Amino acid sequence: MDIIKLSYLTLAIDADILNENHRNFKQQLASLRLFDLKHDKPTNSGILLFGMNPTYFLFGAYIQYVKTNDIDRNLDKVVAEKSFKGALFDILREIDNFIKNNIVISKPVRIPDSFQDNIISNYPYPVLRELMMNAIMHRDYESNTPIYVYEFLDRIEIHNAGGLYGEVNRENFPNKNAYRNPVLAEAMKNLKYINRFNFGIPFVQKYLGENGFTLARFDFSSNSFSVNLNINPLWQSE
Repeated sequence: MDIIKLSYLTLAIDADILNENHRNFKQQLASLRLFDLKHDKPTNSGILLFGMNPTYFLFGAYIQYVKTNDIDRNLDKVVAEKSFKGALFDILREIDNFIKNNIVISKPVRIPDSFQDNIISNYPYPVLRELMMNAIMHRDYESNTPIYVYEFLDRIEIHNAGGLYGEVNRENFPNKNAYRNPVLAEAMKNLKYINRFNFGIPFVQKYLGENGFTLARFDFSSNSFSVNLNINPLWQSE
């Protein structure tokens, strides 16, 4: 409750309104659709965002990261794995830091016919962060399957429960958007992890194309969604 009061309400509700508001704490949460006053219980979004143990109620509400020293799913070549469990309020920051500090690696590459170096990265941090936040926001939390992040020698794959949603289909993706989890999307916007402008996938492809990366490849079926991000071609050539 202290985390919500001190770290979230001030982001979700205008300060002047919050100061003048005489509603009690449960009523404030209910206005953000994080609490159900009729049943006197947190909503699913409230549990996901701030629950002490969300997976007790929503079994697949976690992220499983696996790194393998191979280009295939070879169990014998797994070199690292990590599960991200807990309140999304904390997990969002944790996975963001993990991408920045553990997945994305930079190194100098000598410019031909020069004594200067260029700094290149194996994966672009803004792109990987955007794809990860999209997976968290759009996944089907009724599924018991977690979000899987596989890091292979040549690519990263993100697999997510829940296919295209609402008015979105194969023909209009990614120009059309629909929110399976609107309360969660609003919370992630308040926390500055997304912008809700429907610019995410176009931004990803534009960034990759302009910086010499292969465009991301998307695969979706009736109940799943995945994205494949190739490693920097300059990284492999070194």
